Amino acid sequence: MQNRPPEKKKTDPLKVRSGPTSSQSIKDHFKADINRGPQTQRELKMAAAAKAAENDATPAEDSSILQYLKAMETSLTDRITTLTSHVEEIKLSVSQAIVKADTALENSTTNQANLKLLGEHLLVTNDRLTSVETEQKASNLKFRGFPEETEGSEDLISFIASFIAKALQLEKGIYPVITNAARLGAKNNAKRTFPRDIVATIPDARVRRRILQEAQKTKIFVYNDQPIDVFPDIPREALLIRRKLKTTTKQLQDLHQKYRWLPSGKLRTPNISTLETLYKALF
Repeated sequence: MQNRPPEKKKTDPLKVRSGPTSSQSIKDHFKADINRGPQTQRELKMAAAAKAAENDATPAEDSSILQYLKAMETSLTDRITTLTSHVEEIKLSVSQAIVKADTALENSTTNQANLKLLGEHLLVTNDRLTSVETEQKASNLKFRGFPEETEGSEDLISFIASFIAKALQLEKGIYPVITNAARLGAKNNAKRTFPRDIVATIPDARVRRRILQEAQKTKIFVYNDQPIDVFPDIPREALLIRRKLKTTTKQLQDLHQKYRWLPSGKLRTPNISTLETLYKALF
């Protein structure tokens, strides 16, 4: 009896591979297929489709991250907008400050020019006032050294006229013409330690010139053995100028150069060559 090979058990192709159950997802099904080994072309396509479906799926945590990123984007956008607004405000403030600074600088420059012009006007006005005062006092002479109430009950004009006539040894009955005489300053002053000066107005320039010349050359003006100083009535401003120019006048005298004082208190020489000579001597 011939031995027959065992018959192959026929299998139902529909039952070789069972499909996914209701509790098994497509993804798990195809993962199981992949783990079994080589697959047919159709199975490979189905596995690829399942993997793509798995990649396309968005988990709940991905949705939360997306919402967080969107919130961060909104917050950053708001902050950038706020910062931009602040930057614009700062730019505006800086622009306004620059405009104010330019205006202040312009006003300062204008004020400086006005102050300079005002200073020049004040100098001119001061010179004019000094000139007027000098011209008004040109007829005056000051007498210093008479004790208080030396004149007694006598009028000061008569007292000074008699004193000058005696000092100059004028003929009897001849007196210089004096239109006004008075003591300078208040009588009662506890701070004063010397008698007040007497100022006398003598209109005749020749008489004034002679009195000053005699007072400078000789000591003929004496009262009770006390010397009496006689000098022109020069305004204080003019005296200050003369003191400042004392060195200059000394140089002019050493160079035998002529000069004279103007009513404004300024120094004047006959010509420009005098100033050039003085400059060469000084420098």
